Amino acid sequence: MISVLNSRNRRTNLAFTLVELLVVIAIIGILIALLLPAVQAAREAARQIQCSNNLKQLALGLHTYHEAYTTFPAAGYCGATNYAGCHTWMESLLAYIEEIAVYDRLDFHIQLNQPPNSSALLDYVFPGGKCPSDTLPALLDN
Repeated sequence: MISVLNSRNRRTNLAFTLVELLVVIAIIGILIALLLPAVQAAREAARQIQCSNNLKQLALGLHTYHEAYTTFPAAGYCGATNYAGCHTWMESLLAYIEEIAVYDRLDFHIQLNQPPNSSALLDYVFPGGKCPSDTLPALLDN
């Protein structure tokens, strides 16, 4: 008879009660709630580092351009009177910030009577020109 009681007690001691299970779930929930803000803060710090790295790459590109031409690129310029294309400093800088494929697609000598062959680049968004935390759209209407 004693051996039967011992086996019954062992079986009941091995199981979890509903209260113990709820306590464990509550503890896990509290730990997750404490962990989420830390993860979000780490992601925001990574976004800030990426943004500052983008600015650093632009500065390095400007200095590389300066080494090649002993001057910084003009803010904007238009071609001679028989050329219609106007360009910005950013287009001049593309070759120096690892965007040589995009730079090669630009045509800096468009004649007035010719349609531009670089119109496919009108919707191009330079990936390093926008910080990851920025909420504005990549291309603005104006």
